[in-house]
Amino acid sequence: MKRIGLVFLFNLVSTPCLWAQDYYVPIKKELEPMARLPLEAFQLDDAKLQYRLPQDITGRPLDIQLTRDTSNSGPGRVYKGPLATASCLGTDELPACVVQHKDLKINKDELLAFAHKKYQDPRLLAQITNVQQVFSTPNEPIGFIARRAIIKARNDLGVWDSAMTLPDGGKRSKVRVQLKGDSGLFRFTGAGKKEMAGELTSVFAHGVYISGLWSLQKEKGWFQWKLNSDKSAFEGSWGLITPQGERTVAGAWTGTMP
Repeated sequence: MKRIGLVFLFNLVSTPCLWAQDYYVPIKKELEPMARLPLEAFQLDDAKLQYRLPQDITGRPLDIQLTRDTSNSGPGRVYKGPLATASCLGTDELPACVVQHKDLKINKDELLAFAHKKYQDPRLLAQITNVQQVFSTPNEPIGFIARRAIIKARNDLGVWDSAMTLPDGGKRSKVRVQLKGDSGLFRFTGAGKKEMAGELTSVFAHGVYISGLWSLQKEKGWFQWKLNSDKSAFEGSWGLITPQGERTVAGAWTGTMP
């Protein structure tokens, strides 16, 4: 692991595109976008390294606390603790670290519960469960840290002006969405200029994602949004949930803060 980790560290430092991400689970190429996850907490100095692993791959808040191993004579800085060993290059503000974890005691039921709460889109759910399996299956899962910023969820979900593409290729514009806590409403003008209103439930915000369920008259479905960098707009998708519980993808759902 040490040789592989050092090789990856040098690649990490010399590859600018990786700096935009915080935590990376090594995985096959097609799953890489879902394997690059933001850290929810991070602190590094000459004495210690502390961070919170992404809940997407732990199922619960899990803080890692490491102290500097001053006996290390190799390149960079080495930090050790009961749950991990990390080798870091770069600066405190822009580090590149390879981390070997141990004894994380990841619970698969907690993993699945969190994934189902955050990822309503069946395509994203399938991808993140594959990432979870890769991270949690080894006894000593490896990860890489390349930090630029801590990403927090929105506290003020508020009001959004949005538009939806429909299954028949049409578009439903001027859909006003109002969120408060884990619920909300969406309103639009339907056929005959009649205002229609639907309900949003199980709303969950985590990192750059907002997801939940919707109901309108006799139809039920899901929605999945991904916020932009300043969290003033989103791009996402929506779909139906059949009476049998099957999820279909119906179209796109985009929006901005008014």
